[in-house]
Amino acid sequence: MLSGFWGGNHWEEAVKLARPGGVVLLTGAWSAVEPERGRYDDEVMASYRRALLEAREKDVEVLVCLHDGALPDWMLERGGWQDADAIAPWGCYVDHLARGISELVAGWVVFDGMLEEAAAYGNHAPDVLRRLVDAHAAAYLMLRRQPG
Repeated sequence: MLSGFWGGNHWEEAVKLARPGGVVLLTGAWSAVEPERGRYDDEVMASYRRALLEAREKDVEVLVCLHDGALPDWMLERGGWQDADAIAPWGCYVDHLARGISELVAGWVVFDGMLEEAAAYGNHAPDVLRRLVDAHAAAYLMLRRQPG
């Protein structure tokens, strides 16, 4: 039974509420994990690991969504997914997150609401959607290399 979908820095709370033997879907917060390009927040990653270790102790299976639509401010300043180089920083984020927690994760969901996110770019939506599909593929390839 899926216990719920929790995002950002609420992973520990979500795991506390999850039923033993259940499944919980958590979402990573790119803006929290990488508040500045190339600078990762170790405390956020530590809180994610604590939650995942508690989930393991409770026999709660965890699926992690990499992105729920909220981009870091520094990505928004670059035009968000319209930036021709968006895949490079996305790949760095995915790689960092996966290296930090993949052995504790049962599975991954790349995007929540990819079509809705692309639509927010108005006339640029077709180009952004292509970039999001590329980002999805890049994440898939990176995650396949991780243990777990």
